[in-house]
Amino acid sequence: MIDLDALNRDFGIAGEVRFTWNAELGGPVVDIASNAAEARIALKGAQVLGWTPAGEGPVLWVSPVARLDAPKAVRGGVPVCWPWFADHPSDPQQPFHGLVRTLDWEPVAVTGGGATIRLSFTLPDATNPALPLRPQLDVEVGSTLRITLTTHNDGAAAVTLTEALHTYFAVADVGQVAIEGLDGVTYLDKVAAFARTQQTAAVGFAGEVDRIYLSGGPVQIVDPGLGRTIAVRSAGSGATVVWNPGAERAGRMPDVPGESWRGYVCAETANAADAAVRIDPGGRHTMVAEITVRRG
Repeated sequence: MIDLDALNRDFGIAGEVRFTWNAELGGPVVDIASNAAEARIALKGAQVLGWTPAGEGPVLWVSPVARLDAPKAVRGGVPVCWPWFADHPSDPQQPFHGLVRTLDWEPVAVTGGGATIRLSFTLPDATNPALPLRPQLDVEVGSTLRITLTTHNDGAAAVTLTEALHTYFAVADVGQVAIEGLDGVTYLDKVAAFARTQQTAAVGFAGEVDRIYLSGGPVQIVDPGLGRTIAVRSAGSGATVVWNPGAERAGRMPDVPGESWRGYVCAETANAADAAVRIDPGGRHTMVAEITVRRG
């Protein structure tokens, strides 16, 4: 059981950082507010669920039926896929997108005045005793949303991992959206049995799109319906995953009801496929996503 009173006593900042139980979502969150932006982060999965810069609408999409007390991870926001992306490389019984999306993370530090919160997670030995990795997530909330995922290898052998900050961006209509910055980049097309293809223009969405681009960006999501461009810059990332399920696949997804699939596009800062990361014993790897919004 999470002690919200203790968290507010140890990490809360009056008028800026507050830990609370969100009845609509059915779970504990930390709400952050400043002159520059507002944000919401779930302790379950250390998942950023909302970020709204001053004078702007919500930048992140969250399923209209999202519940933190459901057994599955919330669809939307910024799920942390770690220490593998998509299926486990050798064990199909392991959970999709890793071990930490449905478990509670622990706040360990908060800084005010443009709030930054640090959350950490230690894998129980029973979860995977052969995996000596420890993740840490820093979320800096301001006119830029900066998310930093750091992996520490506390073991005596090198470990290879894949990972993603699986960001769902809110858009007016995905059919009108273009993602720029990937022209000329090779991608693996999951819809076409992972065929290798080269992008030859901006990325558009006329149906299901599920691709691993072998480039860490930067990318721009141009949304004429909302009259804005979302820019994503990354560091420590060798891949960008672009995804929208389209109408047919979304029809089989209970947490994407009706036409809600039109309201988001995923452009994920990642290390996946050819861009897997090797961390030496005692070493660490850091991956960063920086998100900004401009009008026009």
